[in-house]
Order: sequence, then structure tokens, then C-alpha cells
Amino acid sequence: MLNLRHLTASIMFLAVVSCSNVLAVAEMTSQVKSIVAAMDKAVDPENRGDKIKSFIVTSEAQLPQQQINILCVSKYKSPNKMISEISIPGVMETKECFDGEFGWLYSPAMGLVPAAGDQLLSMKFMAKMSSPTAKFANIYDKIELDPKSEKVNGVDCYKLVCTIPKEYNMPPALFFVDKKSYLVRKSEITVTTMMGQQVVPVEITKYKKQYGIMWPAETLMNSMGMKMVLKMKSVKINCDIPDKDFKAPEIKNVQTETPAMGLMQ
Repeated sequence: MLNLRHLTASIMFLAVVSCSNVLAVAEMTSQVKSIVAAMDKAVDPENRGDKIKSFIVTSEAQLPQQQINILCVSKYKSPNKMISEISIPGVMETKECFDGEFGWLYSPAMGLVPAAGDQLLSMKFMAKMSSPTAKFANIYDKIELDPKSEKVNGVDCYKLVCTIPKEYNMPPALFFVDKKSYLVRKSEITVTTMMGQQVVPVEITKYKKQYGIMWPAETLMNSMGMKMVLKMKSVKINCDIPDKDFKAPEIKNVQTETPAMGLMQ
């Protein structure tokens, strides 16, 4: 069975490699500073990233063996609001959201579930790193270069180990950066979900330039051992996204038959 919650975490993570701009704040060597600066130039060659305050990315994945089409819509609004909606049209939909203060998840099977503990911390960090105004080097306490380079789909890559601030209680995030183009080819982050800690691996196989920014256009994901290719359908920037879009729905939980919004208080 497809794990839509794990997939949702993967979708939210994609924004990091497309809209992060660089400002040397994290502890870095001079070599790492050069790599990070080159990453910034590769993703945002025209310095347009600072003008993006919100965006909506719509993507689609096909699973031929299961005869399933998956639609993914992710919305981000500065400084720290995000929501991802993963749906199988006509079958089911799941949502994961951080509204700037609270986090929540929704699925038909579980109803509305508030995020708490390390799960909430993970969502809070994902919102911080995925913000359109996020600065790559501002997000981490330390960015180190692994002495051993690695190949991603035959491409030689630098391996950056990024230490996440202790307040989020998360292990370091990994970025694999193309030595020629300086675009991120693979990333890994460990988040806490309802099922415990999950490593979210994302491979970016194609980029597309829109609004002067290089966006991941085709992405390979592995959810619970099942691989899928996610293709970007559209990007809209500086959208008027009302705050109510991030508000938890007023529904009843399946287990308790009590208003789920009461759990958020």
C-alpha cells in the first residue's frame, strides 16, 4: 500500500533545492563557502529569489503497475506557512500542514490529527527550510564537505553534511551537489512522522528554468521501497494565498466522533 504520509514529507522537502538563496552564516570552510555560493548562482543566476514571497507547485506521478495517478499540490507562504496535498483523484486525499504555529495532518482513515513532539519539530523545521525567503546557509549551524565525493546516477557530486540546530532534534541533512553544474542531484533528510523517524531520499533528475529560477522538474522518490517519478506540471510565484488555506478543517475524527478542532486547542 502506498504510504502517502511519507510521500508528503518528500514533496515538502523539494522546495529547499529550488528557492534557497545563500548568505554565509553557518560555520563553513572557505572551500564550502565557494561551493555554496556556486549553488546559489546555479539555482538563481539572475538573483530573483529574494522577490519570491510565495509559490504553488503542482506535480503529478504515475504508478503504472498499480494503475494510479497521484496529484501533488504544495503551497508555501513566507515566513513559515506550508501545506502539501497529495491525492489520488476520485479515491482519496491526504494533507499535511504547518500554519506558522501548529502542525496537522488529515486523511480519510484517521481524520484530523494534530502534530506534537518531535513530529511537530520536524514540520516546523521543514517550514523554515522550505520558505521562499529561506537562506541556505542561515538554516544550518554548520555545513561540512565530506572528503569522499559520491556519484548520483553517474554524476560526480560533492556531499554536504548540514547540521540542523539542536532545537529541532534532527540528524544532519545531506545534499549531493553536481561538481559541474552545482545543482543538487540528491538530498536526504530524516523527519519524525506518526510511524517514527523516516529518511526522506529525493533524487532530482531534471531541472527547468521558470521565473529565472531552476526548479526540480523531474524527481525520483522512494516511498517504503516503491519508486515513483514525480513530474512538475506548473509553478506559480507570488500568489495571493490566504491564511485560511492553512487552517485545519473542521471535521470529526473517525475514532472519537468528536470535533477534531478541539484537539488543536
